Amino acid sequence: MKLFGRRNAFIAATILCLVPCVSAAGPIDPNNPPAGRFSDEWAEIYIGENKAGYAHSAMTRLGGRVESAMTFHMVLGRVDQPVKVTLVQRVTETLDGVPLAFSTETDMSIMKSSVHGTVKDGRVEIVTSQYGLEQKQEFDFPKGALMSWGIFRETLVRGLEPGTTYKLKSYSPELRLDGAVETETRIGKKESFTHKGKTLEGLRVSVELQSPVGTMEMISWVREDGIPLKSVMPVPGLGDMILVGTDQKTAMAEFVPPEFFMNTVIKADRKIDYKNAGQIRYRILAKGPGVSFEDLPETDAQRILARTPNSVDVEVRRQTHRSIGRRHEVDQNRARSEPRTSVRAEPPFQNRARQEAERPSDEATQRRSDEESMTEIPDNQIPNSEITKPTDLAEYLSSNLMINLDDPKLVELARKAAGNEEEPFALGDKLRRFVTDYVESKTLNIGFATASEVARTREGDCSEHGVLLAALGRLNGLPSRVAVGLAYVPIFGGEDDIFGYHMWTQFHIDGRWIDFDAALRESVCSPIRLTFATSSLKNAGIADLSLPL
Repeated sequence: MKLFGRRNAFIAATILCLVPCVSAAGPIDPNNPPAGRFSDEWAEIYIGENKAGYAHSAMTRLGGRVESAMTFHMVLGRVDQPVKVTLVQRVTETLDGVPLAFSTETDMSIMKSSVHGTVKDGRVEIVTSQYGLEQKQEFDFPKGALMSWGIFRETLVRGLEPGTTYKLKSYSPELRLDGAVETETRIGKKESFTHKGKTLEGLRVSVELQSPVGTMEMISWVREDGIPLKSVMPVPGLGDMILVGTDQKTAMAEFVPPEFFMNTVIKADRKIDYKNAGQIRYRILAKGPGVSFEDLPETDAQRILARTPNSVDVEVRRQTHRSIGRRHEVDQNRARSEPRTSVRAEPPFQNRARQEAERPSDEATQRRSDEESMTEIPDNQIPNSEITKPTDLAEYLSSNLMINLDDPKLVELARKAAGNEEEPFALGDKLRRFVTDYVESKTLNIGFATASEVARTREGDCSEHGVLLAALGRLNGLPSRVAVGLAYVPIFGGEDDIFGYHMWTQFHIDGRWIDFDAALRESVCSPIRLTFATSSLKNAGIADLSLPL
């Protein structure tokens, strides 16, 4: 189960986007900044009362260009396996704030990746590198979008007069590769705030960002000369993240990582017989105002029963091999004139190896357990949602930054895992079993690895299992995507009966998206998963799979 790799990086990316909006270092001419380094700011990062890391931003003029650098470093506890997250962004811009080039280096535990971008003639070319592999993408650069110095320059031009409000378009590749995100800045009056028992005073500055997963707002207090004193950004499910301006020595002083994972799990009020349950009805309650359940999806296994402003009732059913076949028959009778959805596409590689992948030693036992736990779904209760036409599936069979179908290591594993299996459900089951055993080190200390990295390290938890399984499915012609949400586990981290963040895989079989969970060892998935979002991983921006709670 994993929340931290993706969410930590999303937090870092959001801060990178918001902090430059309120940073300053004395009087600076926005049209002619001084030569050399003219801004150098350090901050401590707190989660609640615990120091979790530091942030550092600097801007330097080199002739007719401005070079900006931002470093974000955090260490967060995950039960007994702390995770280190370091993100370094560099941006080159003209003196009037036009982006020219940028790079982002991300280091999440043992996972390292980089993104390099060049902006020219209204286009942005992005090269992503990880584990010695590169992928290139090109997009229209959003007109008028600003980055570090451009945003900072606008704050200097607009000033800090209370009542000032303005909107900007920001380009943050960590949040979104193919477009801008909107920010709105509001300058308030001077007010008092506290930190570590001390009462301080500063102008209140609110910066609101419309991210791909919703609205994020950072409240800051700054001096009249623009020097930031304190910033607070609520992070759903985790509490407040606080940045406090300080000097380098204090910012980098040792700190004790706060426990993160066990503070985000949800305690179930009863035990769940997950091995035998055929269907479960859930009621999800909002923790506070502003929480919306409108985007909670319906899938082949999950159906919305009722919604209120403060809650949603959801029914989740076990998907079984036999019910899949029966649903297909019902669909055929319902719409015989419609073209049949392709069950399986041609595998991307040619002359697929015919050798049979070695089965896990416990396969026979596990298969019998799966069959015994199947629950029949009556014909009149067969869900009718999410029937997908063939034309909708292209992106679920394509390469992206998380799933590189040209990687020879992935091609090798796809051949080995599939053997000569052709029947789609049996193929999905075989691939799932292969990934379950192939990922040898079930560890929480991986950030969010690509399929290529998992293929080489054989390490990770739910997200690594999910991404690798999705890649092997595509290479064998099964359209695939990942699902994220909450899953029940009977015991974890010393706690009984909890729901925690989880990721798994879905294959498109006979017009339906079917769950396969390599991390929890299930091909006939029990109804202990609540789906909050699905993704082809086409958009590899950090926010793509942040939990939308």
